[in-house]
Amino acid sequence: MDLVDPDPSIGRHGIDIRTILCPDGSIQVYSTNMLVDCEDYFQWSASLNCTLDIAKEECVGFTGYDGNFSKKYWKQIEEKWIGRKIEGLSELVETLCKCHKEFLKVVPRYTAVGWDCMKTDQGWVIFEGNLSRERLDTMYFSFAQAFDFVYNFSWPFDTNR
Repeated sequence: MDLVDPDPSIGRHGIDIRTILCPDGSIQVYSTNMLVDCEDYFQWSASLNCTLDIAKEECVGFTGYDGNFSKKYWKQIEEKWIGRKIEGLSELVETLCKCHKEFLKVVPRYTAVGWDCMKTDQGWVIFEGNLSRERLDTMYFSFAQAFDFVYNFSWPFDTNR
């Protein structure tokens, strides 16, 4: 792979897009976020976690990446990031859903995949796809949702997976 730099309009960042196999057989996105304002080349140095809207291809919300984030800077960051366009995001997501569908043909137990991506000066780079079932627990808020998740997406006794 050639040496690439982050898209200059975004700066150093990491995008995490999570796709899931739904009971009807479709692949859908269940989570998108972008770690931004990184101090170095590792996304763990990010100070912000932006929520991305795929259809609008923009940042629609954010939180501080850790508990040390000062709320006095929120207005400045809101002006800097809310509404910022991430061109090509919807096309990237479409590609990732197709990749997930193909991946399931080889490894059917990967019902949820977390894709690590970055927009570079030369286009999109997808670094890896990680098994993401274990990260879904942050997405449900009740026992009924937890049961639905285990039963439909990560049941360990499913002979098809």
